[in-house]
Amino acid sequence: MGSTAFQKTNPFNNEIFAYGFRNPNTISWTKKGDIIAANIGHRNIESLYVIKKGQDYGWPEHEGSFVLKYKESMDWVYPENTITAIVPPVAQYDHDEGNAISGGNEYWGAKIKPLIGKYIFGDIVKGRVFYVENERCR
Repeated sequence: MGSTAFQKTNPFNNEIFAYGFRNPNTISWTKKGDIIAANIGHRNIESLYVIKKGQDYGWPEHEGSFVLKYKESMDWVYPENTITAIVPPVAQYDHDEGNAISGGNEYWGAKIKPLIGKYIFGDIVKGRVFYVENERCR
């Protein structure tokens, strides 16, 4: 997507496309043109989002799909979701699985057939590799 197309679709007067991220360390595009961001969490949850214009992805009220009571303590997350306007992640994992999500890419190759149509990403601390079925990212 060129900068002109981006400017025409930006709902925030060409300054902010979407908001509510703590640390979207890697952004990539699917073959279809969807924007995918890997968001490094604060304390507990690493998350992967499909970015849509004008949407709120929850930070600092949420970490992934969990509530973060940031005005009290940022040490814990809670399962109750009281804010329905936020966009939930398409994938997330807690710190039992890894500690810092590293974005990846949708596999566009043909040589590794089991990976076709998967979005592959990793964790930069534990070195784990994960994937999400492509339809979860659309």
